Amino acid sequence: MRHLSFRMILLAVLWFGSVAVFGQSLERRFLAGFGAGTQKLVTNATGSQFGFSGEGLAGYRFNNRFGATGAFGYATFPFSVTVLGVIASGSSNIIYGNVLLDFELANQGAFHPYFAIGGGGANYRTAIVNLTNGTVSTKRVNDVAAVGGLGFRYLLSQKVALNFTALYNRYISGNIKNTAYASGRAGLTFFFGSGGGSSEDDMFVEEEPMNESENSLEERMSELESSSSSESNGNMQDYIRMKSQVDEINQDIDNKEREISSLVSAVNENKRQVNDMQAAGPAPSAEANAGFSRVYEQALNNFYAKRYAQAAQMFVDLVNQFPTHSLVSSCHYWIGEAQFNLGNYTEAIPSLNQVLVAGRSLKKDDALLVLGKSYAQLNRKEDAREALNRLIREFPTSEFVPKAEAMLSQM
Repeated sequence: MRHLSFRMILLAVLWFGSVAVFGQSLERRFLAGFGAGTQKLVTNATGSQFGFSGEGLAGYRFNNRFGATGAFGYATFPFSVTVLGVIASGSSNIIYGNVLLDFELANQGAFHPYFAIGGGGANYRTAIVNLTNGTVSTKRVNDVAAVGGLGFRYLLSQKVALNFTALYNRYISGNIKNTAYASGRAGLTFFFGSGGGSSEDDMFVEEEPMNESENSLEERMSELESSSSSESNGNMQDYIRMKSQVDEINQDIDNKEREISSLVSAVNENKRQVNDMQAAGPAPSAEANAGFSRVYEQALNNFYAKRYAQAAQMFVDLVNQFPTHSLVSSCHYWIGEAQFNLGNYTEAIPSLNQVLVAGRSLKKDDALLVLGKSYAQLNRKEDAREALNRLIREFPTSEFVPKAEAMLSQM
């Protein structure tokens, strides 16, 4: 019974799809069209904005309720995020292809609402934010998605319809998994072929009411199985085709559940590894981290207010009190830059060198620039050149490279 609700919906669709409709029908027709609209990331991107999209459509209506449509398109995702006080903005984009199965909930008259489910693949340009300087770089990755949503067609004629969709797209494999976006599209759809419905003169005719004997899916199936006419044979083929597709959908659901189970196991394994690393050495308490963060922020406020002596002393106190904190190397950098701004170039150099010998630090390129400037002020030109060349060599994408090159050209 784990898929009971889903199967009940599909059975209802099978029932409506098997009933002869005397209104306007789109069955057994090819379709093509185009659409445009907007979309917005709804996970993993709190600063995302609405972007532009366009797509082409092609598909086939199997009967007057059920059809399949392929969509191929391009969409953009502008974003703006703040990292360490630096605003980083840019735009990502995606080239996607989806296949959707849609089930019309009503098809009398001109209005044809439907719901759709399916999946597809995408080539996505993901953004990588550099936490040191707020710059953004990108790379392209491939992924697969599960797609679902609602839509409706409004028939302008027997061959042309306005089409509107609202879909939820979620990526489920290893590259950009757990990323999702909501999209809205509007466009035109064109139908080709004679179809199996009424002629153009009969369009927008109300469906005739069905009697009670026609309301039973089991009775209808029994009639199909016992009938030997060519029309009933065609309906039975449609039913068999739809039943096969329902079975495939259920199999896909089972496959996705197994994938989810594997992902949960991987997450649990990662948590175990994190716990093992934490057990290997004592971690600062939450209270200690809060105390460090409060003093660190006050020291930065003094630095930017040009109270360099006070800022330097506060950073020195933080190093002495929290010698194993992850931001100790950053404290050494701020001590060095504060001493530089005070004109104490000789005192700045040891603190800046402490940044360079740290195992991991976000301030190494910053430290090399200030170190080169300190050596230059002391007229130690060879040491200055060595520091600036190291900055250019080891951090070629740093925002400080142009400044280092300008200083070298003047030496």
